[in-house]
Amino acid sequence: MNLVKNFSITKRMTFVFAFIFSITLFCLSACVLYSVELYQFFSAHNDIETTKKYILTDNIKLSDIENGEALYSRKDILVEIRNKDGILFKTTAFVDGIEHSVIPYDRIAVKELEDEDFLIEKTKCIIQDITYDAVIIKDLHDEKVFLKILFSILALVDLVGIMIALISGYIFAKKALKPIDIIIKTSRNISYKGLSERIPLPESRDELYELSLVLNNMADKLECIFNKQAQFVSDASHELKTPLAAIIGHASLISRWGKDDREVLEKSILAITTEAEYMENLITKLLYLAKLDNEKAVMIEPFNLSELIATIYKDVSMCNENFEIICTCEPNVQINTDKAMTKQLILILLDNALKFTDSNGTIAINCISNDDKVVLDIIDSGCGMCENELAFIFDRFYTNDKARNRTSSGNGLGLSIAKEICELLSLEISVSSILNEGSKFQLIFPKF
Repeated sequence: MNLVKNFSITKRMTFVFAFIFSITLFCLSACVLYSVELYQFFSAHNDIETTKKYILTDNIKLSDIENGEALYSRKDILVEIRNKDGILFKTTAFVDGIEHSVIPYDRIAVKELEDEDFLIEKTKCIIQDITYDAVIIKDLHDEKVFLKILFSILALVDLVGIMIALISGYIFAKKALKPIDIIIKTSRNISYKGLSERIPLPESRDELYELSLVLNNMADKLECIFNKQAQFVSDASHELKTPLAAIIGHASLISRWGKDDREVLEKSILAITTEAEYMENLITKLLYLAKLDNEKAVMIEPFNLSELIATIYKDVSMCNENFEIICTCEPNVQINTDKAMTKQLILILLDNALKFTDSNGTIAINCISNDDKVVLDIIDSGCGMCENELAFIFDRFYTNDKARNRTSSGNGLGLSIAKEICELLSLEISVSSILNEGSKFQLIFPKF
């Protein structure tokens, strides 16, 4: 059993195919052999019945029997007619030693005498009003020889059939599993050469086609994740390098002149605190992104979106009194999604609007419920964006200032987190913007 497990799939398929074919061939040969043997038996029995009918005719005379003229005569059939005293007549003498006492009346039987098979039947016959015993014996020698020849032919055919089954099964299995060999070869190339290799799709749209398609999709996702990870590490290193350099510089400044210059000390401490807060904010968002990337399940539950928006509006308005924040929301809007993530999503979009809107600017929150969806718009009167920037705003660490300065305290992670949340909750998010006029972010929640 362990030896079979070590065989390749091609060999195992070949053996299985050959085994099934062999069993089928053996069964077919056995059926043919049995059918021919059965046919021979009934044919011999029919010969005996024909002879029996002839013997039992009423016009047979004893004188005819004695002269050997009236009995049915064939070289492979022996007919004996006996009375109580012994044999009156025997047509041939190709067998001797049959005991009539062991042969029941009106029953046909196969007996083996002198290594030969005979079909025997004993019956009563009336000749000139006298009852005699009639024994009819059919020689089965020719039938037995024919069966032996047929058996040899079928055995040879079975042997040739098994050889053909092994060869054709191997060729068929090799051809059928060729796409798997290609998959293995391509997978090895991916391991050695990188994630750019792809499996050629088979022409037939069968299970192997689906397997190749799934593996290619998996390779696409792995390549995308790998590229994102590489970009993520590069951008994170860049973002962390700048505040660390600033902290080290100000620490060195304090070490040199801060002890004697109060103004230098206070400025350096403020700068270090600012950079540390920036790093803390950056690390917090990075950890949240990592959590979203590994999220296995969300807490889907029905809740009142109107109440959640009202709470957020109240908190944001209290902390940002120098902005005009307007909230227009229909009452009792019910949705079914993760409440905590929805709150985080709205806060990110509001924080983004506040970040890029000047003081005394306007920010509007509009929520409208339709038959099958809920539309939430967050509109600001900030600096806006160019049309060519809209395709990149959800990328990690992207900011709308190419110099990547942090005058607006942004690190380019907020909107990427918002995008991740939307994908996780199956929400739609879109943005439209006009440079120097403002931006509008739109969220679409399914009701059910």
